[in-house]
Amino acid sequence: MNSFRVSKNKIITFFTIIIVFFIALVVSNRGEYVDNDYLAYEIMFDDYKSTNVEPMYKIISMIVHSMNFDFTLLLFIFCFFSILLKIYALILAKKDRIVEGEGFIYFLLFYFFCFFALWDLTQIRASLSISFLMISFFVINLYKSIFFKILALVSHYSISFVLIFDFIYYITRRNIFLHILISICFCFFLYFLIGFTPYAVYDVTSYSEKFNPISFKNIFLIITFFLIYFTYKENWSNGILVRKLSALSISLLIMYYIFGLKYPSVAIRVSDLSLFFGLLSLTFVRVNSILILYKYIVLIILSIYFTYSFYFSGSPIIRLDQWGLK
Repeated sequence: MNSFRVSKNKIITFFTIIIVFFIALVVSNRGEYVDNDYLAYEIMFDDYKSTNVEPMYKIISMIVHSMNFDFTLLLFIFCFFSILLKIYALILAKKDRIVEGEGFIYFLLFYFFCFFALWDLTQIRASLSISFLMISFFVINLYKSIFFKILALVSHYSISFVLIFDFIYYITRRNIFLHILISICFCFFLYFLIGFTPYAVYDVTSYSEKFNPISFKNIFLIITFFLIYFTYKENWSNGILVRKLSALSISLLIMYYIFGLKYPSVAIRVSDLSLFFGLLSLTFVRVNSILILYKYIVLIILSIYFTYSFYFSGSPIIRLDQWGLK
């Protein structure tokens, strides 16, 4: 009978895949009126050969078309792998003892409350891109890390900002002051350069997003950065990773402030990335009781705020009353 015994990890893996499968199944069959991006993605799917979109979206669209399936399968693939690969990245981190069970649960809570609706139901390319990037942080082999970074880039070009800030952090040898200085210079350079690129169409005259420099989210990110910098030591077991993620978060926030007035549409998407890396840095926090208390207070506040904002506000990004309507 012992030969039929199944390990606890295999059971957890099996049920995780089943749960993610059903989440993706529900999400992919939500209907075209639930969010604003559905129809735009469907058009890109139908015209994938000529549309201007990242290679990963084109490749998956081509595969789905070749199998004679419809747009629903593409949505399923993006949602299923976006969630599952993020969980896989955390499993890699857990194997290296970078994160514990508490941090694993914290990640799932903050992701599903604060990002699931935004990324897995609307900005699906960004979600898959973040999944590949997370894996690149935790694979030991350098070539594998580069490979997953490339996959992240071809899934969504906005991840290039994160990769550049990551590279700046590397070449400055984790000197946060030098990192911030070079990041500011890079952001100003990019600000002037963007006017000569196709991204110039995202200026304030074309998009209605509003720049809010003193939002609660931005204040939280600034406080989090300083708390981690002054209270979380680099020589702790995962201190280098926590401080690096915090540095990426503050660099993206700096970019948000520099781009905000003229390119609010770009700035808001960068702000979302900044929030993600800010919360991701808190995911790995341990030992420090002040930061542990802080991160759960923040989680409760942000979960309430984003649940209301995403689903129940006057202009929700997810219209639950339209779910399943064709």
